[in-house]
Amino acid sequence: MSADIHGRVVRVLDGDTIEVMDSLKAVRIRLVNIDAPEKKQDYGRWSTDMMKSLVAGKTVTVTY
Repeated sequence: MSADIHGRVVRVLDGDTIEVMDSLKAVRIRLVNIDAPEKKQDYGRWSTDMMKSLVAGKTVTVTY
């Protein structure tokens, strides 16, 4: 049995973590099987920027 979160991406924390506005609250989502570098590590800023270019401000559905 699975559930969905449907909302707009309101924040990209790093290359593998986003926040989605679901109804009235932001839900932090960590992407499974993705291990992107943290912001202060090599390529960390690049991975964050790439995630932003893909999902920032877009409406998404997360199934868990």
